[in-house]
Amino acid sequence: MQLYWLSDNVGVSDQLYPENLFELSRLGIKSVICNRPDGESGPDQPTAHAVMLATEKLGMQFVFHPVQSNFQSNEDAAKMAEHLNKLPKPVVAYCRSGGRSTALIGLTQQLQLINLQGLE
Repeated sequence: MQLYWLSDNVGVSDQLYPENLFELSRLGIKSVICNRPDGESGPDQPTAHAVMLATEKLGMQFVFHPVQSNFQSNEDAAKMAEHLNKLPKPVVAYCRSGGRSTALIGLTQQLQLINLQGLE
């Protein structure tokens, strides 16, 4: 797990596995957003459902918001902004490498749907 912080309350990570969730919980993470479609790279990729079950066992929130790796629409950004505004913080979004989650969050800022520094 490679965790990068974009602000005090929003981080991104590469693919999370159920066993990573205890460490995130220990760090105080309250919510996780999956931006990676299930089955994108075959059967070795854990399903969003498996990650969700691990988050729930630890009392964390989970949202499955899959987007394409090479294109995120304004609608994708609007939905992501909704999640970032509503979910308890801190929140971590993940995908295969963290790049698509970072790009999607960047698009929310470019469209002025959120201000990362203002998310509490």
